[in-house]
Amino acid sequence: MEFKAQIKKANSSKSELVFVEVPYLLNDINVNNNQNEITGTIAKMGGTERWTSPKIPNLYCKFIGYSHELTNEEIESVFASRNEFYQICNYHDILYNYSAYTAKWAVLSSGS
Repeated sequence: MEFKAQIKKANSSKSELVFVEVPYLLNDINVNNNQNEITGTIAKMGGTERWTSPKIPNLYCKFIGYSHELTNEEIESVFASRNEFYQICNYHDILYNYSAYTAKWAVLSSGS
């Protein structure tokens, strides 16, 4: 079954955010603000495959990290607190705990 990415916009008390669901094997993530997409590589048997997201909202975005790996410092840079991070993730059905059986969420900030 082909992976279907989801894109969700959210606002914290500190930043305008975009969450992009990406395949769990995605590496080398790159935000292309000229094309309004993110790209990366996926390891496959016999090599790698380039992955490109659907178009993200027309904002200048910066990759903060994956939701399941955010450090306290990264969370505090775009959220008021870890509690606000959990509330926003829960409200938007964004998994902040990693599972090898699900996709993972790239957290993008609008460059504030």
